[in-house]
Amino acid sequence: MDCKEMKQKIDTELSTIVFTDSMKKKVLGNSKKRISHSMLRYAAIIALIFLIGGTTAFAGYYFLNKVNVNEITLPELDEMQIVEMEPLNAEVDKYGHIHKDFSDYAMLQSNLGIDLLESKYAIDQSYLQGSIETDQKDYAIIKMENYIIGDTNSYIYLEEEDRFQYEHGEVYYSPISLSMDLILSQKQLDQGWDTDYLGFYEYVESYTSKQGYKVNLIQDTTGGNVSEDYISEKCAVFVADGIRYTLCGRISMEMLKEIVDSME
Repeated sequence: MDCKEMKQKIDTELSTIVFTDSMKKKVLGNSKKRISHSMLRYAAIIALIFLIGGTTAFAGYYFLNKVNVNEITLPELDEMQIVEMEPLNAEVDKYGHIHKDFSDYAMLQSNLGIDLLESKYAIDQSYLQGSIETDQKDYAIIKMENYIIGDTNSYIYLEEEDRFQYEHGEVYYSPISLSMDLILSQKQLDQGWDTDYLGFYEYVESYTSKQGYKVNLIQDTTGGNVSEDYISEKCAVFVADGIRYTLCGRISMEMLKEIVDSME
């Protein structure tokens, strides 16, 4: 088997294990088929091992750090770079990873010694649910649910599912989530870090933000099976200061672009 055939085989196998945030939310939202957070964590770790290390040998076949939507590679973003991060004081699991939850974005930045982008629209962070996953040597992934709540309201914490229930507003059909991918080593930078959106997603467009970031926009495609007032989930992916940012939420594309322009 030559390298090209091997790459195709690995890519096919990877496509069967990628577990997107959207899929996770739908599973967690189904009270008849609940999956524990520990199971989701280990599924994510397995997927992460493949995503971070699985395509190393084939980096020369395409540009690094690509974003794919159902095996279609989107236009290239700005380059990711090595980020200097202070080590976290947290327990390391048997896989050598650290998972730590947080609810204060400013405090997290202080602990990591990194200035990350923030938005003027992130006014009320009372319901923020954040987590960081890292091996403290090659990568770090920061995720925040309810980063921007906009005009969503009536938040109720569901302890059994570890999430907030809410009512949608006129502008925001859902709160906005924010995630960040950080490369910590030359090794990780050399092998790259691809991101795949599989299933009900489609590429919409690419553009340059007010700050000069190259931005890819995608959205879900499930609107045809729901009510007329359904607002699709939209995501903006861009790289700033070497860090890859992803904003997702059920809002208009125009509002999503405004939020990207507010990230400073």
